[in-house]
Amino acid sequence: VFRSLSSHKKDASVAYQPGIGHAKYTTKKTLAERVVAACPPEVQPYLQLMRLDKPIGSWLLAWPGFWSIGLAAESGCLPDLWLLVLFGTGAVLMRGAGCTINDMWDRDIDKKVQRTKNRPLARGDVTRFDALVFAGGLLALSDIILLQLNWYSIVLGASSIVLLTIY
Repeated sequence: VFRSLSSHKKDASVAYQPGIGHAKYTTKKTLAERVVAACPPEVQPYLQLMRLDKPIGSWLLAWPGFWSIGLAAESGCLPDLWLLVLFGTGAVLMRGAGCTINDMWDRDIDKKVQRTKNRPLARGDVTRFDALVFAGGLLALSDIILLQLNWYSIVLGASSIVLLTIY
């Protein structure tokens, strides 16, 4: 049995919006989107530049590190919480730096694409210089986190900057 969208009340991801014509339904904001929206207006463009409102990319960076830390823990022991915090924070910062650099290079293209035209640089909420300074700050914080690790990890992490820039 198929139900029409208007009679489906159990779907929590959809909210009814009266008076919008044929587009009666919109998706509800995620927790990450609500957190960014609750921040001061002058901070929001930078959080959006980092894509904190869309955290899947940070999770994709963090999960392999989390699993590796868990697998490297001694049998019967919990993983090192400090390493989990470092990897999680580093994933958010590096993903934010990567997104910022990408948006700086693609600003003019982003203005013309429906999906990306509302990004902070494309809509003019952040200047290229401010984005450059912001990316530099994110990379500096990432370096501080990287320096907490052993030399082998530092070399691997520093070499990933080249890949980040190429991407």
